[in-house]
Amino acid sequence: MKDAQLYAEVHDLRSDFGSIHYGSEVDLGATYPITKQLTGKLEYARFQEADRLAGTARKADTTKVWVTLGYQW
Repeated sequence: MKDAQLYAEVHDLRSDFGSIHYGSEVDLGATYPITKQLTGKLEYARFQEADRLAGTARKADTTKVWVTLGYQW
């Protein structure tokens, strides 16, 4: 596991005008070279809507996990 690359990102989503706070998101991921040509990636994302948007066109709280494989020739 010493070759694994880990990353984390945090996003605070706000409008450019009107001081509207849409919500926040956390992204986590790990990439690992399985062979010289094959790479695996595991990613996680969690979006939480700001409570201020209650009663408007809402973006539901969302959690996603996905796995990808990349092949380089």
